Amino acid sequence: LAADWEGAAPVVVPVLDAKRGHFYFAVYQYGALLAGPFDDSVHKLVGLVDSFPEVLFVGPDASMLESMLSERPGYRIALAARRSPIMSLVRLAAERFRSHGADSDNVSPLYLRASDAEEEAKARQSV
Repeated sequence: LAADWEGAAPVVVPVLDAKRGHFYFAVYQYGALLAGPFDDSVHKLVGLVDSFPEVLFVGPDASMLESMLSERPGYRIALAARRSPIMSLVRLAAERFRSHGADSDNVSPLYLRASDAEEEAKARQSV
């Protein structure tokens, strides 16, 4: 999501609704990962980017931040996608393959929190 907007602002923050009052987000500066990814509150998000004079929030749920960010000069929300995120993903994967070769066989997704079912099972075990 951030790669689609690289160069549109010095700092780009992709935002996805994680539910339960949290968002999935990361902070990219000039295309490089600066912080994250996170599963945290909007207050944590704003705290991380507060020192930057210009920030562009992107992604399908960025508009959920509009009321909180509207009074901050320099904060913008991209309300549309530039192109298919699939194309950005393919471009990033090809660049990584060229620079690092193939990943090992034990590569897996990065989960920032347990699923609802896992959290419920853990809660039942602690009772």
